[in-house]
Order: sequence, then structure tokens, then C-alpha cells
Amino acid sequence: MAANPKEIATDKKPGVFQWLIVIVVPLFFALIVLTVILTIIGVDVVGTTKETLNKVPIVNEWITTDEEELFEHQIESKETTIAELEDKLEAATSESASKDSTIEKLQAEIDTLVARLENRDSEIDSEAEIKVTNKKLIQSFTEMKAKEAAPILENMNNELVIEILEQLNEKTVAGIFAEMEPEVAATYINQMAE
Repeated sequence: MAANPKEIATDKKPGVFQWLIVIVVPLFFALIVLTVILTIIGVDVVGTTKETLNKVPIVNEWITTDEEELFEHQIESKETTIAELEDKLEAATSESASKDSTIEKLQAEIDTLVARLENRDSEIDSEAEIKVTNKKLIQSFTEMKAKEAAPILENMNNELVIEILEQLNEKTVAGIFAEMEPEVAATYINQMAE
């Protein structure tokens, strides 16, 4: 026995998928039309929806409001600024270390030059003292008689004797040479002639 086609058509019940399409499609279309109308009127549908969905406990993790996006943008901006400042700080620290080493080198050079200057000052002071001493010696030999001065000069350093003799007047030098041993006097005369 074959079943009657009318009976087959009436026995078939609509499925869940059909009910879903019958309900969801018109609701979706109505939602789109309502959104367009509210947007035309001037209502911020997207902002209001975000705020409302942000209050729902599980959904709020997926939805970000404009304030949250602005806050995240500010955080990113601040992090970028921090990174730039850290780079600048590192460059300044490097430059400071370089300048510190240059300062240390220059300070060492200054110390060396100061030490040289002090040595020269002490040499000048020594030379001045020697000149003062030599002047006193020359004055002493000028006041001495040639007979007394000749034996003293014969026993002194040749360079010092030449320096003293060059400072004395010719008459005194001639008298001293006359009192010296002829070989010694000749040596001094040769050295003075050079």
C-alpha cells in the first residue's frame, strides 16, 4: 500500500532550521532598519550598544568602548615617549662618559704642564740663586788681591772659574793670571778664547 502524497506532506513537521530562518532573518532585518532610523534621528546607536554590551559580564571582555580605546592609545603613546626618553638618556649618558674621559685626559695634561712649570720655576729660582752666588763670588774676587785669588781659582771647577773671570775687569784678570802657574793660566785663557 502506497502512502497518499497528501498524507506525506501533512505529516512532515517544520524543522528547527526552518523556524530559525523564519524568526532570525526578519529580526535581523528589523534590527538593521531600526539602526538606520535611529542613526538618521541622531541617536548614537553604536556607542550606546557598546556601553550596554560592556556592562554584560562575559561580553565586556570582547567589546571596547571609545574611552577604553582612547586610554589604550594614551598608554601606547606614553610607552613610545618613555622608550624615546630612555634612548635619549642612554645617548646623554654615553656622551657624558665621553666628556668625562676627555676631562680626565685634559686634567692629566694640565697636571703635567703644571709640574713642568713648577720644575721650570725651581730651575729659574736655582739659576737666580746661582747668579746671586756668582755675583757674590765675583765681588769677593774683585775685592781680593790677585795673589790671594789665584790659588783659590786654580782649585775650583773650570766652568765656574771661566764664568767668574769673564765677569771681572781686565786689570784684575791680568793680575790673577800673573799669579797663577803658567800652564793653568794658559788653559783658562784658551777656554775663554773659545
